[in-house]
Amino acid sequence: MGVQVNGITPMNEPLNYQGGYPCMFLDPVDAASLIAQGLGQAMHDRGVILMAYDHNTDQPVYPARVIQGTGGEGALTDAAAWHCCAGPVANYSVMSDFHYAFPNTLQFMTECSNYLPQSGSWNFEVASNFIPPVTHGASAAAMWVMATDQEYGPHSPYGGCAGYQGSVIVNSSTQYTLTNDYYMVGQFSRFVRRGSVSYRILGDGNEGDARQDNQFYTMTVRNPDSSWAVIMTNNIGSDQDVVVGFNNSETDMWQGTVPNATVVPWLLPPQGVGAAPPAAPYANGTASTTQGGSGVGAVCSTASTSSSSSSSASSTSTLELVPKTTHTIASSAPTSSSHGTSDDVDEPRMRQG
Repeated sequence: MGVQVNGITPMNEPLNYQGGYPCMFLDPVDAASLIAQGLGQAMHDRGVILMAYDHNTDQPVYPARVIQGTGGEGALTDAAAWHCCAGPVANYSVMSDFHYAFPNTLQFMTECSNYLPQSGSWNFEVASNFIPPVTHGASAAAMWVMATDQEYGPHSPYGGCAGYQGSVIVNSSTQYTLTNDYYMVGQFSRFVRRGSVSYRILGDGNEGDARQDNQFYTMTVRNPDSSWAVIMTNNIGSDQDVVVGFNNSETDMWQGTVPNATVVPWLLPPQGVGAAPPAAPYANGTASTTQGGSGVGAVCSTASTSSSSSSSASSTSTLELVPKTTHTIASSAPTSSSHGTSDDVDEPRMRQG
C-alpha cells in the first residue's frame, strides 16, 4: 500500500546549506532548470504536482523566479511552499502579495514546529501557523515532526533541530504520548474538510500577530456540503463576545462567547441555499451561542466578525491537560486479533479551559 505522493519539491530548504545538516544549496535558476529539463513533466505524467521553494517567507523572490523559469503559471511549477522559521516570526502577508502576482499558483505552508515547548504547557503554535497562512491564501498547512522520542530526537547532533516536538512522543516500545499539537491538528482537520473554500473576513475578526504575546485569529471556510466552519483562536487574555454576520445583513447573524485560551469552532448551517434553519446553531459545546435571524439569505464571498472583551470568570480558569494523553500498547508484537488496548485509537479532540 505505502504512501500516496501527490506533490514534491526539488529540495527541502534550498537556501539552508549550513554544516551538520543533510542539505545543500540550490539556487532558483538551478531549481527551474531541474524542473524544466525533465522532473516537471515526469511528475505531471504521474499526477504529482511540483512545488517551488519549500523555505521561509523572507525570500519570496525564489519561487517567483522558479515559476518564471519553468514556463510561467500553468506550465510545470504548480505551487509555492513556505516554512514558518523566518525570524523573528513568519510574515504570512507575503503569501497575499504572492497571490496577487501569481493568482493561479497554489500555496502551502509545508513546515512549522513547536520548538522546545515546556512540559505539559498549553500553547497556540499550531493555530498561529494554520490560520494566518490559510487566510493569506494557503490551500493547506502542516506541522513537522510527526513523532519524536522524549529528547526531541533522533536528529543530527548539529544544527537547529534539537528542540522540535513531534505530535506524538514515543516514550518506549510500548508507550506513547499524544501532545497538544496532535489534538489541535485534529481540531482543524475535523471541522475544515478537504475541498472547503476559505472566505475573506471583514471587520474586527483578527487582532495581534505572532510577534506579540496575545492574538485573536479567525478563519471562515465553506465546506463541500455548503455548511460553514468559523474557527477562532482566543489567546488575547480575556473572554471575547463575538458576532458573525453574512452579507452585511443585520438579520443573518450569530453571536456567542469565545472563552479565553481556547481554539473554538462554530459550525453554522448553509447560508443562502434554501435550507431551513435549525432550532439553534451548531456549537462545540463550550461556547454559549444563540441564533439571530432566519439563517437564510444570499451568499457573498465575505463574512464579517467583531469581538469585544468580556469579564467572564472563565478567563482566569486553570487550564488542564487533554485527558488520556499517554497510551500503552498491550503487546510490542501485536497479533492479527489484538492490536492493543482500546486507548490505542483515540478520537482527536480539544480540551478547553
